[in-house]
Amino acid sequence: MKTGFPICLAVVVTAACAGATPKVYPIADKDSLALRVGCTPAEAEVFLDGVFQGTCASLSRPEALVRTSGGTHTLEVAARGFIPHRTVVEGSGITAGFSIRLRAATDAAGD
Repeated sequence: MKTGFPICLAVVVTAACAGATPKVYPIADKDSLALRVGCTPAEAEVFLDGVFQGTCASLSRPEALVRTSGGTHTLEVAARGFIPHRTVVEGSGITAGFSIRLRAATDAAGD
């Protein structure tokens, strides 16, 4: 009898701003990808491959996951008055956790 955890194939992250290093956890379905997204400000909107998934406030609950098929996907967090954050995620059979803090657009002008 074989026992064990699904094997993590890959997670590739490209961060556009404000660090987003994922925490990776195995999940039961080896062909899917689940994203745990913690972000601020609370009113920011979260998109996966251009499709609205909810606000940072609605996705901040511990049980809230954005689920999709395994493969390459684009996660974006955006809010009026803030610099949008875009991350490319590639993987299958994992849950990747992100903590994203958007920077105010006025902060970028002072850089």
